[in-house]
Amino acid sequence: MNLPDPFDLDFTHGKEALFVSARPRPAHPQNNVVLILDEDTLEAESIARMLNSAGYKAVIETGAAEALRHMVALGAPALILIAPEFSSGNGIEFLKRLRAHPQLKETAAIVSASKPDRRDFRRAIEAGADGFMMRTFDPAVLLAAVHTVLGD
Repeated sequence: MNLPDPFDLDFTHGKEALFVSARPRPAHPQNNVVLILDEDTLEAESIARMLNSAGYKAVIETGAAEALRHMVALGAPALILIAPEFSSGNGIEFLKRLRAHPQLKETAAIVSASKPDRRDFRRAIEAGADGFMMRTFDPAVLLAAVHTVLGD
């Protein structure tokens, strides 16, 4: 059976939500925290409300340094939703550092892009993302992505 190369996905359709899971990763059983790393606080707050209403504890950090301080102080979240680019840093580079950290490397991570393209997708998966998705405000799509990656 010939399967298409996942890096050849068409990200140009724009209206439908897209989610690609690289691999499910079991959640940290001690928490249901989802850390949202995104400088767009309005979008992050909307996503946080969806997650909170589904029983997760969403925490928003606007920069990589703040997210790292949060994790060092409070431990790894069950999942991190990461924007690929932001003015104070690079989400893909943050993900690479996360995967290299002995205590945080198993933390589940989804890269969530407002305008996804093949380059973002390839960089995210190569950096160790467990999933890649088009930013969505559809709770069903967001929660399906979270449940898929966390395996719950």
